[in-house]
Amino acid sequence: MIALMIQVVLSAWLGLVIAVWHPFHISICEVEHNPESQSLQITSRIFQDDFEAALDKLSQSVGFFSQHSQQEATEELQQYFNQHLKILINDKPVNHNLLGFELEDNVVWSYLEIKGVNNLDKISITYSVLIDTFNDQINLAHIRHAGKVKSLKFQKNQLSGTAAFTN
Repeated sequence: MIALMIQVVLSAWLGLVIAVWHPFHISICEVEHNPESQSLQITSRIFQDDFEAALDKLSQSVGFFSQHSQQEATEELQQYFNQHLKILINDKPVNHNLLGFELEDNVVWSYLEIKGVNNLDKISITYSVLIDTFNDQINLAHIRHAGKVKSLKFQKNQLSGTAAFTN
């Protein structure tokens, strides 16, 4: 019984340690083409403490998400994504709009959209989120279009990638 209690306490403690301090730096970007709305819907997931480390450097403050109003944070996040997420659709640059963000369990969920995408044959992405903050940062992008999924990996020496969806 005591061994079981120790195991439960240690498991809970380990879960807390991993939730607060994680031994890796990764972000995930989901890109989905919606042909009905002729848009790309983008969801980015980034560990909050990692994102704050980068944003605190830029804004020269501490605790970015607690120190900024929702509107101020949204404006600064839009600027950050403008610098660190660049997309070409069929070899043409497009602009994305940050619709909003939310904090959930030490993760920042950011929601972006690109309008006017009626055809997606090829997408080129430059995704450098947190690369200048952490040397071991890895960013993944999963692109969904017409029932197919393509994945790209970005890291310090490879910030860009292309996925083709031609038949």
